[in-house]
Amino acid sequence: MDGVVMYVHEIMSNSILKINSESFLESAVEMMLTNSSDEVVIAKDIDISKFNGNVEGIITKSDIGKLKRNRIDFKQPVGKYMTKDIIFTSPYELIKDARDLMIKNSIGRLLVVDKGQLVGIVTTQILLNSYYLKVEEMENQFSSILENLHEAVCVVNSKGIVTFWNKKSEKLYGIPQNEIVGKDINDFFTNALITRALKEKRPFENLVHEPKRNSNVVLSAIPIVYEGNLIGVVSTDRDVDEITKLSAELEREKSKVELLQEQMKTIIEDKKEADFNTSIKQLIQTNTPTILNNQILSIYFQNSLNKIEKEIIDNDLSNNLLKILRRNKLRIEIRRVLSF
Repeated sequence: MDGVVMYVHEIMSNSILKINSESFLESAVEMMLTNSSDEVVIAKDIDISKFNGNVEGIITKSDIGKLKRNRIDFKQPVGKYMTKDIIFTSPYELIKDARDLMIKNSIGRLLVVDKGQLVGIVTTQILLNSYYLKVEEMENQFSSILENLHEAVCVVNSKGIVTFWNKKSEKLYGIPQNEIVGKDINDFFTNALITRALKEKRPFENLVHEPKRNSNVVLSAIPIVYEGNLIGVVSTDRDVDEITKLSAELEREKSKVELLQEQMKTIIEDKKEADFNTSIKQLIQTNTPTILNNQILSIYFQNSLNKIEKEIIDNDLSNNLLKILRRNKLRIEIRRVLSF
């Protein structure tokens, strides 16, 4: 319940009955009965929403019942019997805190005030109709999540009675949900780790266990504690064979990825080599000494002089280029350039 995050403004009622303090009690009673309300707010000016200096008190059906038993004349002013100490809350208060405030003060309603204005009212009936419906909605969501987990999930209360048993548990242990929920877990598992966690009030995590013959599982059992009290234990079980199979599949996929990486590396290296050879051809075919002096040196850094010479000879290019290349003694020139 404390895990539900809702605010007062999400569930409060904006319908507030107001009456003047000089009005008779019988008018307040009639107003409550006509509008099926359990309270009426007493205000100096019923046509405005101002709280401070305007709202004087409140009277409820419970107050009316006490007055009736005491045979009070209902033709007296309602202001004479109203409750003046009004407890109010903010529309941005957590519903949990608003509920706790009601319990603490033994009241069934809270006025909602925002920036000095009376904007609504929240009652125990509204809490029941809205807050607990939200709790039920969240419970259904959690159940749906647990039902679709790959792990077998079991929950027992503080007495060891099974309160939840998902479909994976049915498959793993062959026990239908309708046969085990509401029963003692020890009636089905004589050495259940969940029972040990319940008795010792401590967690057990990722242990290889055999709750039933020929059913090896990796199991965790975690105590559920609320406000310092142990209220149950939840366990998650995973078939060891399933884990082994999954690990093998992951290893195979890893090998495939590594193979693809090697193939990509080879493709990239082959492309670089092809690009290099193309650049050499284009450069040499220009037959320009200036290019030889400036660009061949740059390419030489990526490969060797032998490759350049071989490219000239293989392509049967002019002897003039070959002579220029050798005459300029490119190896010495490269050393000079590198020394800068």
